[in-house]
Amino acid sequence: MDTEHQDYFRGSLSQSVVEFFRDYGVDCLSEEFAIPQADQPEGSQMGSVVGFKGQNLRGGLAFVAPASLVAKMLPVPKAEENRAELQLRDWTGEIANQLAGRFKNKLSARSYDFEVGTAVCFRGMSIRLSFMPNNDGVSLSYSIDSAGIRVFLDCSFVTDGAPEEHEMRIVPEGDVVIF
Repeated sequence: MDTEHQDYFRGSLSQSVVEFFRDYGVDCLSEEFAIPQADQPEGSQMGSVVGFKGQNLRGGLAFVAPASLVAKMLPVPKAEENRAELQLRDWTGEIANQLAGRFKNKLSARSYDFEVGTAVCFRGMSIRLSFMPNNDGVSLSYSIDSAGIRVFLDCSFVTDGAPEEHEMRIVPEGDVVIF
């Protein structure tokens, strides 16, 4: 990915992340320099990955945050104890899904269109994600109430240049589309 595309993708993804958290009433501060993964604090974390694929772009988006932050952001009352873990995993997957949708809306202005898959969720201690060698990727770090979150984008696209721009129907975040 050339520098122009990487800058555009990084800016679009960063804007998507900040807008998502703002819409849920959470102040999310971008960290100019990513926290090295070796320095990430120990503790229980939640993560999710969602893949996407289109004619001119394919890849995946991952979201990792402390489990306590994910629980704090639940938009519904916490489930009873025996369903709480499932609820947290569902919400973590929904965060990745919404981030991918917002990212897709921003990229559609440059005619990048793709379908988003189903999120896969996971939980662990001090989760570390890495890119494959020689792959293009974007790694962003944010701080929410002194908790670090990370968003990763790994993608590739047609190298013949960006497709021609054309107007596409963009569904505003929060709207429901029934098909």
